[in-house]
Amino acid sequence: MAEADKPANLTYNESHWSNPDRPEGLKPYFKSKTLAEKGAWDFVAALPEDQKFELVTISPGLVMGPPIRKENFGSGGWL
Repeated sequence: MAEADKPANLTYNESHWSNPDRPEGLKPYFKSKTLAEKGAWDFVAALPEDQKFELVTISPGLVMGPPIRKENFGSGGWL
């Protein structure tokens, strides 16, 4: 997150999002996760009131298990 996007007191909540269009870029994996979650929330928000449903998202800090790819990747360094 760019310094300009950080809250003054460094306390984050559901109103804070990664900026997928920031000038220095966002790695494809992180950008896709941000856009997918934002898309889900926007989809529910756009529904007529009688069709809205409760949406829950889970963003794990680390997923452990055997990798399915051979290339190096972020979480793979922890395994």
